[in-house]
Amino acid sequence: MFRSREMGYYNIVMPREGSWEVLNELGTLSALQFLDLNQDETAFNRPYSGYVRRCEEMENKISVIEKEMQKFDKRIERADDVNGFLSDLKQQLRSRNKSDHTYFDDCEAELDGKMNNLNEQIKVYDNLIEKFNHLIEYKQVLLKTRPFTAGDGGFNQSIQEETKGNDTIGMANRDIRFHSLAGVINNEDALRFKRILFRVTRGMAYTQLIDIEKAENPSQQDDLSHLISEGKDAKNKAVFLIVYQGGQHDMLKAKLNKICDSFGASKYGIPEDSGSFNKKL
Repeated sequence: MFRSREMGYYNIVMPREGSWEVLNELGTLSALQFLDLNQDETAFNRPYSGYVRRCEEMENKISVIEKEMQKFDKRIERADDVNGFLSDLKQQLRSRNKSDHTYFDDCEAELDGKMNNLNEQIKVYDNLIEKFNHLIEYKQVLLKTRPFTAGDGGFNQSIQEETKGNDTIGMANRDIRFHSLAGVINNEDALRFKRILFRVTRGMAYTQLIDIEKAENPSQQDDLSHLISEGKDAKNKAVFLIVYQGGQHDMLKAKLNKICDSFGASKYGIPEDSGSFNKKL
């Protein structure tokens, strides 16, 4: 093996208590190469395998923290070079009132604390985003379905007004009650969702799909619809409205709910009168 300088082969014997300090100083010279005298042993049986595993775990945790910082556009400070990092590390070790070999344990404990705190914050943040998205979706459902609910009294009031002058039809429709089911579904599943609804209800249900548009102009984003599931996994969504006739046992309702759940659709209730509608909005 060719080297830029002449090398010597040495065997260093040192007490175990001072091995950390000696090797730490030798490592800063950048002029040594350690030979593996235990090549036949597995990695788990090596004396410092536990430290290597702990270093790998700390590296993974730091990578997770860096990704979260990049997600929220937080500035990450890095060392300019290795020598500068080692110089700062020596100053920090001198300022401690503990032995140098305990610094790794302190770093590991501090990193575990920060990681646990970060996980709690991410969990709270995800819950808030999920609740906020549900509110935005519910508002979109109310806005998109309002033209189809016939205003005051909903579908049933509209039917009564239409059959008010005809006693025969009015008697026949007096006991007929229409129910509605509304929610939000991914746009890519909308057509397949509508086909399955038609087969299950045998065409006896009214289904309407309305796309949720994302305003390109920021001044037109007052409804906050652009915040629904923002991120890398953001998908275009559509509001669905299903109007069906309710029976005595309401078996159709259970089927419709099961279909919505299978598509992962979010379901929301629609107020039956205009007062409650305006209050929700």
